Amino acid sequence: MTTLCSRFLRGIHDVISVGIEKLRKAAEKEEEDSTRKLREGTVLIKKKENRDRETENRNGKEREEEREMLERKRKRKMRKRREMKKESRRENNREDEVEK
Repeated sequence: MTTLCSRFLRGIHDVISVGIEKLRKAAEKEEEDSTRKLREGTVLIKKKENRDRETENRNGKEREEEREMLERKRKRKMRKRREMKKESRRENNREDEVEK
């Protein structure tokens, strides 16, 4: 009877030990998976931040170029206006001289 109980208890102990070992391995695998996913997620976030930064830099450069182009256009217009005013004054002066 004692050996029968002993074998029975040993069998239960073995089953429990195997179950605990499986649970431990599953927990380790879960931890490795979550760590890997976290690492991959961090890499993806960094890549996205870099892409966003590059896009922002590109957009900033385009805005700067557009601003410079508009400034050149404005200066051209002003220069043209000044020249037209000078030409108008010259014509007025000529007319005044002719009248005298």
